[in-house]
Amino acid sequence: LSDLFIVYPNSLKKVIVTGGSSIATEAFADCKTLESVVLPSTLTSIGKTPFAKCEKLSSISVNKNNTKFHSKGNCIIETATKTLVQGCNNSVIPDDGSVKTIDSNAFKQLTGLKKIVIPNSVTRIEEYAFYQCNSLEEMTIPFVGNTLNGTSNTNFGYIFGYNITSHCLLPTSLKKITITGNCKLPMSCFDGCKSLKEVIIGESVYGIDAFAFLDCEGLEKVTIGSGVKEIQTGAFSDCSSLKEIIIPSTVAAVLFIPALL
Repeated sequence: LSDLFIVYPNSLKKVIVTGGSSIATEAFADCKTLESVVLPSTLTSIGKTPFAKCEKLSSISVNKNNTKFHSKGNCIIETATKTLVQGCNNSVIPDDGSVKTIDSNAFKQLTGLKKIVIPNSVTRIEEYAFYQCNSLEEMTIPFVGNTLNGTSNTNFGYIFGYNITSHCLLPTSLKKITITGNCKLPMSCFDGCKSLKEVIIGESVYGIDAFAFLDCEGLEKVTIGSGVKEIQTGAFSDCSSLKEIIIPSTVAAVLFIPALL
């Protein structure tokens, strides 16, 4: 498909691509009625955000004879690299080990996406993977930032397009986060995520670093799993709406918890 500007009819609901080696950048962008896409066996490359703002896209697959990509759970996966290159509003990311990386732009501008579960088998999420997913309400993640237990790009906003100038670009619709992986929450990882209301820290998380939830002014409830052994200084500083923190007896050190309002 070329980069030509195309106006799609409002009646278009399903597209079956039968040939060609590539899908161009923004090939189906703004096709608001599109619900289903089938990609061909000959496909070898997918441009950036081909389905941006396709708010009804709920089914995406590739022909089973394709040797580079396969599809599962309404995800297009580059088989050799185990990289999820394109999702849709109804994606269920496989937890069978076939996905290790979520590519940059994989869910970018999928404005109908409301909930996503990223399994623990994923160890890397690229920048802008969930950029402008403006209807996203709930998210389950195995770690915070770019990579599992990484030392750079550790802010939650990284996968939405975090930068110093714009701070955290996560959608204001996002209210609930669950963290499930064997990881420590890095310093300032949720700093400035003002729209979050609830965080569930799973049993495999083993620590919460300093200022992890600094200035999360909308945060009301935090549930901490039994794997956490230490909560560092200022972890919940300036969480002015915080009403409830559930801390298990396994936590050996709590260096700072603010007065609950």
